[in-house]
Amino acid sequence: MYTKEELKAKRIGVLLGGMSSEREVSLLSGGAVLKALRELGYDAVGVEADEILPQRLRELGVEVAFIGLHGSPGEDGSVQGLLEMMRIPYTGSGILASALAMNKAVSRQIFRQNGLPVPRSLFLPQPPRGGVDPGTLPFPFPVVVKPCQEGSSVGVSIVSRPGDLQPAAQRAF
Repeated sequence: MYTKEELKAKRIGVLLGGMSSEREVSLLSGGAVLKALRELGYDAVGVEADEILPQRLRELGVEVAFIGLHGSPGEDGSVQGLLEMMRIPYTGSGILASALAMNKAVSRQIFRQNGLPVPRSLFLPQPPRGGVDPGTLPFPFPVVVKPCQEGSSVGVSIVSRPGDLQPAAQRAF
């Protein structure tokens, strides 16, 4: 943990962009964080989070990382693992918490085990061959279909009719 004065003496890398379907959102939010840090007098640089991220971090002399990424690999523990290997402190949750939180099935199981109410659900480990039989759902329509490992509302569908279930399931994968 750094004091404000110590942090002002560090080079802060705002990780943004990335390779996920949420890239555009990350560019906007990461850009806003970068702007705010600079306006507050911090030595902050934007760092595009792509396949040469380690090289960029070294070249830019990043000493602390602000993770402004959305989706994988910024929210699933991957970037956190890289930063830990490089011994660069970062904002947000650690590797395990990030990985667990990004997986909806695992998160739901942890919530239930700890007494938190969760809605009924059905998890599909892979795209259903031959379709999803609406008659096998353990709950009535409407239903929400969401990818297990995407962030925000990427791939989310609200399905009101049985005939719309299969296309929604395919979009989720």
